[in-house]
Amino acid sequence: MPNKSVVKETNSAPAPSENGKAVLAPKKASAGSKMAYRVFVKPLKTEKSLSQSKIHKYIFRVEKSANKIMVKQSIFDLYGVRPVSVNMISVEGKRVGQGHKAGQRKSWKKAIVTLNEKDTIFFE
Repeated sequence: MPNKSVVKETNSAPAPSENGKAVLAPKKASAGSKMAYRVFVKPLKTEKSLSQSKIHKYIFRVEKSANKIMVKQSIFDLYGVRPVSVNMISVEGKRVGQGHKAGQRKSWKKAIVTLNEKDTIFFE
């Protein structure tokens, strides 16, 4: 019996896209971007924050331990834009009660990030 050679086709090169450039796989998350996801809790979507976005100020809820430097680096890691300035506000938790029981909501921190006029961030 003759030996049959088996040839496997491999796609080691990335497939070309419509404009002729190769499409590469997305990069893995770096250590900096992992820290960025720990710093930000969520963007604040209120009427006031949406009106502030028109003048390139974006408001985020951040961890209580976060500082301006961490927020500035995280904005660059996640959105690829360099902030002009970062302002931090500590928000005191409100006192609440249910019948005779009194309690308090958690305190949290707010970051107001100012960008250049030509930079924007889009939220979904």
